[in-house]
Amino acid sequence: MPDDPVVPTTALERPESRVPVAVGMAPTTIDEAWRLSQAMARSGLVPEGFRGHPEDVMIAVMMGAELGLAPVQALNSIAVINGRPSVWGDGLLAIVKQSPLCLRHDEYWRVDGARVDRVPSEALALDETAAVCVFERRGAPEPFLRSFSIAQAKRAHLVGKKGPWTEYPDRMLLMRARTFAARDAFPDVLRGLTSTEEARDTPPPILEAPAGPLPKVRRRSETVEGEA
Repeated sequence: MPDDPVVPTTALERPESRVPVAVGMAPTTIDEAWRLSQAMARSGLVPEGFRGHPEDVMIAVMMGAELGLAPVQALNSIAVINGRPSVWGDGLLAIVKQSPLCLRHDEYWRVDGARVDRVPSEALALDETAAVCVFERRGAPEPFLRSFSIAQAKRAHLVGKKGPWTEYPDRMLLMRARTFAARDAFPDVLRGLTSTEEARDTPPPILEAPAGPLPKVRRRSETVEGEA
């Protein structure tokens, strides 16, 4: 009998034998999206704001699909602030960097006019200390460089604000610079979304009541003297 053929035993010897592994799940119909949203809304692994709200989950998943985010990534990246969707700063950066329009990205802090990768605590008391973000967009003549300084944060009444601005102000400076640069460089990629960090610092709009008494609403059957 002829010798048995040698059969490769590892995937490296037979690359074509590798079985593709699905790393994400994306619904393709409205029914699939709704069933997936119901399941995710019952999970304890999704952010608390989405639990028990499959309608919100579905909208977030649909919005994430438009931005190139997988369903689970969308739920972890999208937050609703004052009734408007926003994206956490790291998710915003991921959306921009995965776009073929983004050629280069750079972030740093500027202290005493010099670039630094870490901000000394004493520099956070100086008005000129700033975070800088740079995006280079394909086809744009110049890079988009935006900064946000301690002086700007003071004018916006953010310095000393309870929460992240007290705990890690250097990080919050960077998130604001990143948001400005990304929104200016890639409005078509972000589709009007802002960062959650900026949205949380923006007060909700105040709806003012119209001056004077409200006009009387008349039924069509009512008649007014002098009218036909």
